[in-house]
Amino acid sequence: CSSDLSDDIASSLLAKNGHEEQEQAPNRLLWTASLYAAIIAVGVSLAMLGPTLLGLSAQLHSSVAAAGSLFSVRAAGYLLGATLGGPALDRSSNPAWLLLLGAGT
Repeated sequence: CSSDLSDDIASSLLAKNGHEEQEQAPNRLLWTASLYAAIIAVGVSLAMLGPTLLGLSAQLHSSVAAAGSLFSVRAAGYLLGATLGGPALDRSSNPAWLLLLGAGT
């Protein structure tokens, strides 16, 4: 699945630019680095809620259980994003833009 996506990204980059393949290498490297950075950003955002849960509940003056409900809300958001983003990704001519947009939110 991910190899199909990377093939789609590479083919769309090659189709948009009429340059030789040697000139495509820096452009593909930039796309790859951007996508890796986006995935790392998503991982950091997913990992930071757990260790900050006690401090968050203290700042919000709420119980840890109430602050823990953020895990459920976040999971529901990811479910909604996957449900709506999947078909949008399938219809997109350049899926890399949607992936970067999704990671930026």
